[in-house]
Amino acid sequence: MSRLVGEPLGETPAEPYSGPEFWQRVERLLHIHRSQRRPASLKNEAAFHRWVLRYGLRMAGHSYDRLDHPPPTPPADWTQAFSQLLPAPPPESELYAQGRIDLDSTWRRAQRLAFHLAPGASVLFLGDDDATSIALSLLDRYAIAVVDLDPRVLDWLGQSGLPLELEQADVRSLPRRFQQAFEAVVIDPAREATLGAAFVRAALACLAPGGLLGWSDHPDWNHAYPKLDGLLSGLELVEEQPCWHRYAIAYWDDSTAHFHGLDPDWMRRLCQSIALWSNLRLLRG
Repeated sequence: MSRLVGEPLGETPAEPYSGPEFWQRVERLLHIHRSQRRPASLKNEAAFHRWVLRYGLRMAGHSYDRLDHPPPTPPADWTQAFSQLLPAPPPESELYAQGRIDLDSTWRRAQRLAFHLAPGASVLFLGDDDATSIALSLLDRYAIAVVDLDPRVLDWLGQSGLPLELEQADVRSLPRRFQQAFEAVVIDPAREATLGAAFVRAALACLAPGGLLGWSDHPDWNHAYPKLDGLLSGLELVEEQPCWHRYAIAYWDDSTAHFHGLDPDWMRRLCQSIALWSNLRLLRG
């Protein structure tokens, strides 16, 4: 990765950069391409391509940091138990704005939730294409409900045979019985303002007083992050785990490379070498 980030700067490092050295190259590239700052909106082409380069390069920095400081991984018996409960997941769908974390990340999320929850707690997942509901069920007994708009996800989770309440619904029109009904609500919302805000508002509406909200997101990925964070300003942050969840990154097309005058092959190799990351924030109402 050091050679990759050094390439457009004319550098061919003989040894891997240190973490600070790698980030210096990231910031230099962002400065050269006028992409250091978060654009006010993504409504024009220039802002969009600067944002794409910004989040791609900053995710490269986070991926580089994780090489030296990898996150925890689940015990082998847990992984085996999970794999025996569920078949392979359905393919991700752009229609439902899906982006699945890997299995290790699913365990990490569930493990931190379980740390803060009493056995038997009521937990609502607003979207669960990652099967964190299953992961949490393997750690202790909980009363778990899952809402998802994608019927394939609900069918998949149902194959576990676990006593989950599975509800096909849009987060913008949830059943009235869900209002303030859950001791914990978990969201990994779409990385955009309107739908992301709908997830946050739905989570707040379903959370019982004093309940725990699990929010997965990252300010270097989601342009709407400040807006969503503002919606949660009334909650108390009880734990934050940076770069806790790993997602595969997809290469869209060559338009961002062409806009910045970069080699499209270099952009493709960058995407193949890094991951997207989200932080886990646990907040209490």
